[in-house]
Amino acid sequence: MTEFIIRAITGKPINVVENAGEILTELKRQGNNLNQAVRNYYCDNDTGAELDSCV
Repeated sequence: MTEFIIRAITGKPINVVENAGEILTELKRQGNNLNQAVRNYYCDNDTGAELDSCV
């Protein structure tokens, strides 16, 4: 918000991202999936072997 106000006052261009809500939703989902994979990696040895093979 601060950056927006500074840009508006100084006359610098303000970039608007279309469909930002959809992008944020997808990023949250991907973050959740990553957290689940890491948690499973540390809690279950079989899952850890699966992840190692994927990497």
